[in-house]
This record gives sequence, structure tokens and C-alpha cells, in this order.
Amino acid sequence: MAIVSLSNQRVTIYDADGWILRAPVSSGQPGYETPAGIYSVIQKEEEHYSNLYDDASMPFMQRITWSGIALHAGLLPGYPASHGCVRMPHEFAERLFGMTTIACGDRGPKRRAPRRNDHPVFSSQNWFALI
Repeated sequence: MAIVSLSNQRVTIYDADGWILRAPVSSGQPGYETPAGIYSVIQKEEEHYSNLYDDASMPFMQRITWSGIALHAGLLPGYPASHGCVRMPHEFAERLFGMTTIACGDRGPKRRAPRRNDHPVFSSQNWFALI
């Protein structure tokens, strides 16, 4: 499970014994706030470019909403600066990308549960909580 603290601009990855990885993030700037909620990965691309923001590079993109919110590697100025995505350090984003799988559905209106993931970190559920 991953918890992104929007107020502290930090992501923490947990396993059954507690936190195992932690990194700074940059979430959505004023006017483009990152929406709080519980999400699962619905699309992954190792090399992705934004179709909304000038073809911006989004390495290790993990989409969590169909409206364009994703977790990906990017610049970390120390404050919320994105257009709603959660930017992470490049090495952290690459490592997290290898730990997750795509869910069978999103946690939107249909509320379908993600499929089982056998990775030890995400052994029962592949959740991202943005709080």
C-alpha cells in the first residue's frame, strides 16, 4: 500500500511490517489540486508523454484516474507544482513501477476492486491513498 500525504508532499510505501520506502513528491498546484481518495493503477507506461500539457515527459507513468491523474517521475521543487499528478524522484518512480500491477477496474463510480497482486509489498491489494 502507498500513502501520499498531500499536505506533507511525501509518499510512503508499506508492507505488513510497516513502511519500507519513502520519498518526497510534488502534487497539484493551486487550481490543479491532486484529488484526495483511494485509487488503484489503471494504466502503466514506462515511457509516456502528456497529451494535455505540451507533450511533457512522464517516465514510469501509473495512471490512477481516467481524467489524467497519475504518479510518475518528475521535477520536485519542494512544493505542489504539477497539473494534478503526483511527481516522484526518478529512481523511486522506477522502483514503484516494478512493484505494481494494473487493476481490473478503477475505484470510480463502478467501484470494482483491483485484481490480486502477488508482489510481496502489495500482496493483498494494490492501493494508493492520497490524503
